[in-house]
Amino acid sequence: MEFINELELALEKTLRSMDKWHNESLTWFDYDEEENDSLFSLIRKLAFHNYCNWHFTEAYNHDSHDVVRFVWEGGLGHNNFRNMFMEKIDTYFVNKQTSEGDFNSEGMGSIIDRYTNDYLKFIHLTSENDERAPLLLPQIDFLKNASLTLEKDLISGKKRIIIFKKFKTKGYIALCK
Repeated sequence: MEFINELELALEKTLRSMDKWHNESLTWFDYDEEENDSLFSLIRKLAFHNYCNWHFTEAYNHDSHDVVRFVWEGGLGHNNFRNMFMEKIDTYFVNKQTSEGDFNSEGMGSIIDRYTNDYLKFIHLTSENDERAPLLLPQIDFLKNASLTLEKDLISGKKRIIIFKKFKTKGYIALCK
């Protein structure tokens, strides 16, 4: 039996959650689990904000000004939380790394963010029978492996990351309170 570490399990469980949300045709919805600082909770919450933001973006070209405003403000709010959870994921791994090693050019939060976004694109293209969907699988696999490799390097002292600050300069704070 192959050993699956906490990160790999969290990534796989997050994809299953995203599949469930998609299969239930959810678009904007309340997060259905208690928040905590476990790795799975942080990754799943990042995926939740990416998932909701995807659907806000899809509705942006609506004829109604009120709908466009709703979409814009909702997307800004989810993007703010997306940034916050990328930082939380970076913090999680900074607290586990050694103080040695070369700095990696990006944090774990950014890698996992791209992983969940590429998977979102994959499940939507698949459901639309778009022939390009399988082209995303190597990218998704690459990002999963990049995160698992970076985790090993952080723990072994080969690499380290900083907490990459992810914030916008205007207009976001009021929307997210």
